Amino acid sequence: MTEVIIDEPKEDCQIESSLEKTLERAKELEEKFEKSNLPADYIINDIGLYYLSSKKDAEPMWLSAPIKVIALSRNPNNEGFGKTVEFNDLDDNRHEYTIPMELLAGDGKDLRATLMSLGLDISPDSKARGYFLRYLQLCKPFARARTVQVAGWNGINCFVLPSNIIGGAKDEKFIFQSSTGSNPGFGISGTLNEWRDHISKPCIGNSRLIFAISLSFAAPLLKLLDEENGGFHFRGASSTGKTTALFVAGSVWGGKPYLQRWRTTSNGLEGIALAHNDTLLCLDEIGEMNPNESSEVAYMLANGQSKGRAEKCGKGKARSSWRILFLSSGEVSLEQHIAPTGKRLKGGHHVRVVEIPADTGKYGIFESLNGCPTGKIFSENLTLSSHRYYGVASIEFLTALVSDFSNTDYVKSKKREFLAQAPLGISSQEGRVLNRFALGAAAGELATKLGITGWDEGEATSAAWICFDAWIKSRGGLGSFEEKEALKKVTLFFQQFGKSRLSLFDEDESDKGISKRAGFRRFTEMENGAKFYVFQQVFKEEICNGIDYSLVVRACLSCGYLIPDAKGNSTRSERLPSGKCRVYVFSKKVLSETENLDESDETFETDEKDL
Repeated sequence: MTEVIIDEPKEDCQIESSLEKTLERAKELEEKFEKSNLPADYIINDIGLYYLSSKKDAEPMWLSAPIKVIALSRNPNNEGFGKTVEFNDLDDNRHEYTIPMELLAGDGKDLRATLMSLGLDISPDSKARGYFLRYLQLCKPFARARTVQVAGWNGINCFVLPSNIIGGAKDEKFIFQSSTGSNPGFGISGTLNEWRDHISKPCIGNSRLIFAISLSFAAPLLKLLDEENGGFHFRGASSTGKTTALFVAGSVWGGKPYLQRWRTTSNGLEGIALAHNDTLLCLDEIGEMNPNESSEVAYMLANGQSKGRAEKCGKGKARSSWRILFLSSGEVSLEQHIAPTGKRLKGGHHVRVVEIPADTGKYGIFESLNGCPTGKIFSENLTLSSHRYYGVASIEFLTALVSDFSNTDYVKSKKREFLAQAPLGISSQEGRVLNRFALGAAAGELATKLGITGWDEGEATSAAWICFDAWIKSRGGLGSFEEKEALKKVTLFFQQFGKSRLSLFDEDESDKGISKRAGFRRFTEMENGAKFYVFQQVFKEEICNGIDYSLVVRACLSCGYLIPDAKGNSTRSERLPSGKCRVYVFSKKVLSETENLDESDETFETDEKDL
C-alpha cells in the first residue's frame, strides 16, 4: 500500500477533471512516499481525502478534509488499540486524535460526530461516509504510539502532561488523551526567569508559601521514592492569604484554572484527583464541600483509590487509582466542618490531612512582605503573577529528574538529614507526618539546587520546620491523636462528674447526694492535693466507652494522670470506705496542672461553657 500526498500550493491544487490525469499525478508522487500506509484507491492533497473509483471516467469522490493516520496506538498494557490521526480544523489549527478501534465498528456515526466536533470537515454524502470509514480501517501505519489517559509517570523515564511529554523512548510516541473529561488546568506561560523573579523569589521569608511551592515539586517524587499520598490544609480566617498560597503552589504546574475547589461531589473529586496524578492538587474552600462527604472524600484522596462500584451485571468495576499530594484551604478545620453531622475524625484523618494554621501572627499567612506596603498588595501581586507565569518550573524539574536519576539520591539524602532532627518523644503517627514534611523540604532543596527557585540553600528546610512546629502546637504538643483524644475524654469525665459521682473519702457511704457512684475523691495536704479513686468497671465501660481502654491507660500513665502501684501496675489495691479493692487512682493532673483543687474550690465542677 502506498500513501500519496500532493503538496502543491493551494492555489494550484485544483481537482483534475480527468481521472486519467489525476491518476498520473498520483503515480508520479508515489516514489516520494515509500512504505506509506495510504490504501489503494485513495489520494490526499491539500484540499482533501479522495476515493478513486475503478469505474471508467468516474471523478474522484471527496470524502473529507485532509486526514492522515500517523500511528497505531495502544495503552501501556497493550490493550485499548486505536489509530492516531492528524488533521487541521476549520481554522487551520492542527489536531492529533486517537480513534479507539471500537469506533470503527458499525456505521461510524459516533466517530464522525467526534471528528466533526474537533473541526474536521466531512462529506455529508452517505457513500462518501462509507468510503471515509473504510479508509480509516484500511490504513496500516508503521509507526507505533502509546496512549496515556492519565497524567504522570509512565515508567521512570517518561512523564506525561496534557501538553508536554518529558522523556520517553526515542522509537515510540506517547499521546495523552484524557478519559476523565475534567480540565486540570496544566499549561505554560512565560519563562523560568519570569516565574522565579515574580513568584518564587518574592516568597522568600514566608514559610507557608515556600512550603506550598516545595510540595508542588514533591508530588512527582512519590512514585520515585515510593512515598504515600497525603495532604495539607491551611486553616484560618478569611482574607489571610490562603488562596494566594494555593495559586502560588499551583503556578508550578499551571495557571488560574489549575486551582480546583472543594465544591463538588465525591465522584467529581475522583475525576479531579485522577487528572492530577503525580502532581499537586490544590483545593480551595473546604467549607463548600458537603460536610456529610468531607471526611470520606479526604480519606479517599489520601488513599489514592476511588470507591468500589459495580456494573449493571453485578461485576465489580476496576477502581481508579492515583498518586497525589494535595493542598487545601478553609476557614475551618476538617473536624469543625463535619461536626454538625455528628461524625468524628479518626487518627488516620489527622495523619492523612495535616492542618497547618494559616495565620503566622504577622501579616496573615505572610511573615515578610518583601518591600510591599501591605499584605493585601503583596497578595494581589503574587496572585496576578501566578496567572501570568506558570508551568515552566515543573517542566524544568521533571526534565532534570528524567535526565539524571542521581537527583533522587539527593532527595533521599536531604530527607535523612531532616528526619535526623526529629524531636524526642515523637509518636509513630507524628513520624509519618514528619516524613511528608521532610519530603517537601527535600524537594524544595532539590529545586533550589537545580537553579529553579532562586532560593538560598536551606530555605525550603527552614520553612518545613516552621510549618511542622505550627502543626504540633496547634494540636497541643507531641503525642498520637488517639492518645490526645483519650486524655480529653478522661479529663471531661472528671470535670463533669467529679462532685456528682465521686464521694468524699470520709463521707458516709449512704450519702444520698451521690448517684451512680464511680468512686471516691480525697483531699490531703500530705498527698499534695488530691487523689481520685475510680472503680475498674466504671473506667473501662464508661470513661473508655468507644476507646481501647489499654490505650487510655498507657496515655494516662505516660502523662502522670494515673498513679501506678509499687510494681508498676496501672491499678492499686486500696482500702476505700466501701471496702478493699483494686481501683484506678488518678492524680490532680487529670483536671489541670494549674487548678487549685482545695475541697472548697467551686471550680472543681467545670461549667459546660468552659469545656
